[in-house]
Amino acid sequence: MKKEELKKDPFREFLLGLISKAKDYYGYITIGLIIVVSCIVIVSSREAIQDYSVCIDRSISGDLISSYCQSDQVSIELDKYTDGMSLSSSGSLISFLFKIKEMSDIDKLEALSAAKINTVEDLFLKSRLFKLKGDLLLDVNRFNESVKAYNDAYDCFEDKRDYSALLHYNIAATYMEMFLNDKGLEYLKKAKQYVDTALSFDIADSFIKKDVNVLKARIDYEL
Repeated sequence: MKKEELKKDPFREFLLGLISKAKDYYGYITIGLIIVVSCIVIVSSREAIQDYSVCIDRSISGDLISSYCQSDQVSIELDKYTDGMSLSSSGSLISFLFKIKEMSDIDKLEALSAAKINTVEDLFLKSRLFKLKGDLLLDVNRFNESVKAYNDAYDCFEDKRDYSALLHYNIAATYMEMFLNDKGLEYLKKAKQYVDTALSFDIADSFIKKDVNVLKARIDYEL
């Protein structure tokens, strides 16, 4: 999905664009950041679930907010969305993110694997969840599954800029790890294919560009 195809809400597009440039490429995109984005999308869509978004943002604190979020009313409302693993509604997505926020990485991966990420309506959020899944899979050396998750993330949301370059960098780095594990030349060729594609995008972030070029140099050396 191209940027111009997003809903023409300047506030929403500005915030989504801002967060898409966040320098989270050295590790996982945090659940907190995804939650912030989801709340922006939901609030800008003016859906009723926006009343509960304050319960999910760690940056918002205070006794009044804490009491509200722990109230039976809010718990009951969020629990309404926990049946099944569909994330098609705003309520189910917020409830899901709220529940996995404090999980260990292993538990997050299990939850993401069970969840129906494809049912998330907003393509940007869907892509970031697939990217998070890819990061977690890579961390436990499940390389092929990680590559698939990153490709799913790219298929959901293509900006042809920093984010697309980052996803292709991640895939190239994963193939490089696979090559280092068993010296299979086919993995190195795949890594080169993806790193070259990463460099074909309009990369504005100097850190991403540097990392992509360093990886390309490593791949070219091995070839």
